[in-house]
Amino acid sequence: MERIPLQIKSIEDFELELAKLNCNIAVRSSLKSFPGCVHWHIKHNVENGGTLEFTILPTGECWLSVHRNRHKPWIVDVLKQIA
Repeated sequence: MERIPLQIKSIEDFELELAKLNCNIAVRSSLKSFPGCVHWHIKHNVENGGTLEFTILPTGECWLSVHRNRHKPWIVDVLKQIA
């Protein structure tokens, strides 16, 4: 899994940026390995397949991640815009 550190101004700004890139939050949950975190699965509104993941810890540290088996070309374009 590839993990890309990210700095965001706010969750709201990040959600707006995703919407501008034709992406939506498909799943919102947390991870057992990071108690108290917020974890999202991000999908593209037009392109089929692929999942970009976003995790933010209670400390504010956050990152994007992509599993090798969930990688699609649209993810590269989105990462260029927001990472």
